[in-house]
Amino acid sequence: MKKGIRYLRFSSDGQSLHSIERQNLITSQWMNNSGVEIVDTFIDEGHTAQNFDRPGIKVLFDFIKKNHDQIDYLVVAELTRFSRIAGDAINMVTKIQALYDVRIVSACRGSIYDCMDHNSFFIMGLEFLMGNSGNIKRQNDINAGIYTAKAVKGLWIQGGRAPFGYKKESKNEARRLVVDESEAIVVRYIYDAYIAGVALYKIKEKAIEMGLKRTATTAVERILTNPLYYGVQQVKAWKQNPGGLFPLKNHEPIIEATPWKLVNEKLKRGNKERKIYDDQIPLRGALRCHCRKLLTGAASKGKILLLL
Repeated sequence: MKKGIRYLRFSSDGQSLHSIERQNLITSQWMNNSGVEIVDTFIDEGHTAQNFDRPGIKVLFDFIKKNHDQIDYLVVAELTRFSRIAGDAINMVTKIQALYDVRIVSACRGSIYDCMDHNSFFIMGLEFLMGNSGNIKRQNDINAGIYTAKAVKGLWIQGGRAPFGYKKESKNEARRLVVDESEAIVVRYIYDAYIAGVALYKIKEKAIEMGLKRTATTAVERILTNPLYYGVQQVKAWKQNPGGLFPLKNHEPIIEATPWKLVNEKLKRGNKERKIYDDQIPLRGALRCHCRKLLTGAASKGKILLLL
């Protein structure tokens, strides 16, 4: 009696068409009808087929290496369950057969592929390529949908939490950002303070006192560079369609366009000199020596000294 192992995989909970239960049924039926004994089953749940960096398939490869003399077939519901990258998949299947004499089976098609037979190899390659082509088409469809939603319809479609200063309202195409005035006050302060020349670390300290909930190192910089605050969003180019900044519909900006652009021009130029403000050493980083170097400050025996 021939013996085989099974490999089942799906990449997300939403893939009902390729559910583990469905793959289990298809592979079981083929093996029972073909008189093939199921030796073991290997499963990857929630893993992409873009590479072989999957825990289940790694265990499977190790199992084949150690027990290949007891295995005739590697059975999958469809070859796309094994891999969606045609070149890598064909090389791997060819290697498994050449080294261990184990052939891959597409249970959906009822096909036992032989990499040493040119006709069988050609048909197997077509099935892998069809899966690869479907993957490319799906990604193109996703990118087209994202571009249309953002650049054409002006929708805000990002997941996760809303940018500081806003809250999410409604769902699907009606979803939009509405101003949270208690946070918007902090956002306006950040822009005004930066334009006035206050150091970023000082701005962050004050903003946190005012209620800034984002404490990452670059939290202030992210707020200063986010175009959503003046009513536009960044859109990636798609095929022949241009990328760039596109207006959001039904969106209330917190910052006017002119100060946003002024702030970002200033950020691009960078600070020509390092400014550090300290209540105890107010002239540090501001006063210059006759040699044009900025003075620094340090404590010595309880006193504050200005140093070159």
